[in-house]
Amino acid sequence: PIAWIVEGADDASVAYAARLMEQGANVRAIDQAIELDGYTFSRGSVMVYNNDNRAFDGDLAALVAATAGELKLSATGLSEGLGSGNLPDIGGRHFVLLERPRVAILSRGGISPYSFGAIWHSIDSNLGIRHSHLDQARFGSRDLRRYNVLVLPHRYRGELSGDELKALKAWVVAGGTLIAIQG
Repeated sequence: PIAWIVEGADDASVAYAARLMEQGANVRAIDQAIELDGYTFSRGSVMVYNNDNRAFDGDLAALVAATAGELKLSATGLSEGLGSGNLPDIGGRHFVLLERPRVAILSRGGISPYSFGAIWHSIDSNLGIRHSHLDQARFGSRDLRRYNVLVLPHRYRGELSGDELKALKAWVVAGGTLIAIQG
C-alpha cells in the first residue's frame, strides 16, 4: 500500500493517531469526506502515508497493523491516491499533517483530584501517550514551550494567580492548545 487509512467515525482513531505519532510515525487527518481506491472515509479519518514516513526507522506496515489491532480498528491499505471526481487526492490540502502531542496536565493546588484522576486515566489508558503532570505551585515559573497541549482539570477551590494567567495567555497566543474542564 501507498497509505493506510483508519475510519475517523470511530473515537479510537484519535488514540490510533496519537500512538503512531508517539512511535515516530507521521500521521495525517482528513478534513472532509473522501473516496479513494473504491473506499469511502468520513471527515476525521486518519492516514499514514508512506511518502511522509521515508525516514521512519522500523517496519511501518507492522506498526500500523499492530496499533490498529490493539484498538480493534481496521487499517485499510490503499494502492492509489486519486480521489473520485471533485474529491481530494492524497497529498492535497485536505490531508493535514498532525503535530505530535506534547501534553501536560495541571495538578494540585485547588485542582479536583477526581477531575485530575479521570483525565490522567483517559490520557494514559485510552490514548496511551506520554504526558507530564505540572504542580500548580510551580506553574507560573515553568517554561511551557516544551508542551503544545495543556489540560486544566476542574478546580474545586481558588483561582490561578495573575502571573499564572499571564504565562498561560502568552503560551496560548504562541500557539499552545488549552483544554479547560468545567470551573
